[in-house]
Parts: sequence; C-alpha cells; structure tokens
Amino acid sequence: MLTLYDNPGSSNALKVRMLLAELGLDVQRVHVPFPRPRPEALLAVYPFGSIPALVDGDLRLGESNTILRYLAAREGRDDLYPDDPRQRARVDQALDSWQTMVRPAAGKLDGLALLWTNREQGGGRWEDAPDQEALQEAIPAVVQAYDSFERLLPGEGYVCGSFTIADCCVAPGLWRTHRLPLPTERWPRLMRVRALLSEHPSFRAAGPVE
Repeated sequence: MLTLYDNPGSSNALKVRMLLAELGLDVQRVHVPFPRPRPEALLAVYPFGSIPALVDGDLRLGESNTILRYLAAREGRDDLYPDDPRQRARVDQALDSWQTMVRPAAGKLDGLALLWTNREQGGGRWEDAPDQEALQEAIPAVVQAYDSFERLLPGEGYVCGSFTIADCCVAPGLWRTHRLPLPTERWPRLMRVRALLSEHPSFRAAGPVE
C-alpha cells in the first residue's frame, strides 16, 4: 500500500493524486496541515517537509514531479513517461519549466488572489483579497510566464501532444486560472489543455477543490 502525505488544497498533491487515479493505484492518504512546523511524521519521510510526500515500502520520496516520474516508471507506463530519450526530454522539459519558470510567479498570484483565506478548501475570491495592489502587481510576471509556456505547446490539446505526466503537472495550476484575473484569451493552446484536463476522469477522481 502506498502512503501519500497530502492536503486537499495543495496543487502539488493534486497532481500526484491525479496520476494515482490514472494508474488505478490504491493509496492511504495522511492529512498534513499547511502551517509550519510540519509534523515529524512528514519530516521523517522528506526532511524539507513539503507537500506531498510518498512512501512505497522502504522508499520515501518528496517533490511532486519526482513522484510523478517514479510512479509512471514503477508501473511501466511508457505512454505517460516515455522510454525514448527524445520523447522523455520533451516531458521533462515541460515538467521542469512549469515548476521552475511558471509556478514561482503563478504561485505568488495564487497566494495573493485566492489562498489568503480558507486554503484547504481552495481559498477565497480574488475580488475580496485584502491586498489588491500587490495582486495587480503580480499579474505581469504570470502573463509573461504563461506566454512563454504557450510557445512550448504543440497545439494538439495536451502538453506534449498526447496525455503524459506533464499534463498531471500542469492541471492543478491551469484549473485555478478560471478564478483569477488573467487574460486567458492570450493562450489558446493552454486553454485547450485546461479544457481537456478539467474534464479528464483522473483529474475529477483526484478531488480538485473548487
């Protein structure tokens, strides 16, 4: 039995739950509250204490994208994480550019616009956020990051053309864009991906908070 240290409001945990649902794997979920310091049980799995973390027998893993790569490889799902080096590189590029170039800016906006309250249930409305000036100042960096990621997409509907773990990675962040004051019409490819993933059975089974 896999054990996932989890929080329903965590976008990083949601991406892992999505892949677990796609793979049809049973998992025991352990709730981790957001406030730090994090519980010692989580720190014993991953000393940085980030959410999520995974236990598979004697293997302990942190970092959501590492967990995505591991689970797909564990199940032999070459369609989700290709063995071919060129195809795998495209998936890795999408995973890493999303996590290092897009999410820092988008995560800041999420925090200011939505997650200033009631985080475990998905936060509040951006219109009610207490620091509207900081919120507006955070938008240009997100627009620039999404502009760049849009240029990476092939346009077939999924991040790498067919459904892969890269789609699990981007689904939670794209899911939040419909609640943010962003010019989504700039990104037809990204919005095509969002439409597909928002209705994907494994995404719905993962329990995204509204």
